[in-house]
Amino acid sequence: MGDRSRKLIGKADRALGSRIGITLALTAAVLLGAGRSPAQQGVEGTKFRNGSAEVNGIRLHYRIGGSGPPLLLIHGFTGTGAWWEPLLNTFGAHHTTIIPDLPGHGRSESRDGPYRYSVVANDLHALLDHLKINKVRAVGFSAGGEIALHMALQQPKRIEAMALVGAAHELPEAAISILRGFPDLEDNPLAYREYWLRIHPGGKPQVRSLLAAMRGLADVPDNMVSEELLGRIEAPTLLVVGDRDPWVSLEIALQAFRALPEAALWVVPGQEHLAVWPNWGGSGAAGEIFPRVVLDFLQNAAGERTGPD
Repeated sequence: MGDRSRKLIGKADRALGSRIGITLALTAAVLLGAGRSPAQQGVEGTKFRNGSAEVNGIRLHYRIGGSGPPLLLIHGFTGTGAWWEPLLNTFGAHHTTIIPDLPGHGRSESRDGPYRYSVVANDLHALLDHLKINKVRAVGFSAGGEIALHMALQQPKRIEAMALVGAAHELPEAAISILRGFPDLEDNPLAYREYWLRIHPGGKPQVRSLLAAMRGLADVPDNMVSEELLGRIEAPTLLVVGDRDPWVSLEIALQAFRALPEAALWVVPGQEHLAVWPNWGGSGAAGEIFPRVVLDFLQNAAGERTGPD
């Protein structure tokens, strides 16, 4: 899978131009077998239960359900595990799916000080220890993808494979400017305000605290991962990025693709940060194939690494 993906996707890499997004999107869909895998429509009514665990001095809330190899879903900053709700039936039909609320988000407790992804990664390892899960596949969106990178560096043998959506190993200057100037609750669009207040039980104080922590991310440089460290990551990794994402430039995505030892890259044309989330304005076509592409990649990559049972 690794050599073949690099050859096929590398052709589009070398031919950077107006067709790169379409070329890479179609390559990913064909390469990863989206049309032939058992990872099709999920089973309606997959059962999930709520749980909580004391990890490293704070209590984390999570949901777990489904059946099959463990899969960890890591939401982005200011979100909660509810972000994954539209995909849970599909993922749960093929994996025992663990959906935490990150520290300070949703029903999970927060800790004082700057928000450090390496600390949160350690928290999620502790949650997996609590659940007695030794190996896991992971899907991370935005900050959740960056946290997944730290998890893969901290415990390389635990992370079998991962898909990172809109996640950067470093922040471009445009993203740093967005972070530092990110508006407070009342100055955000109504749809965002209503969503945040619906998913965070602490109401306005909790949301304001998260937005303040988000602005502070611009000044926590150790949240980022150098290209040298990317080269140490063992887990096969699918990178998914919109070609107009202000948070993850195409150049940075290509840097990560080249630095990771085992990587595939799917560029979604004409899309920004929410490229595969059609309910938030992303591509409907990409959103439709997204779960199939991810499930096929994780299955094939983890199978290649671990071999038959």
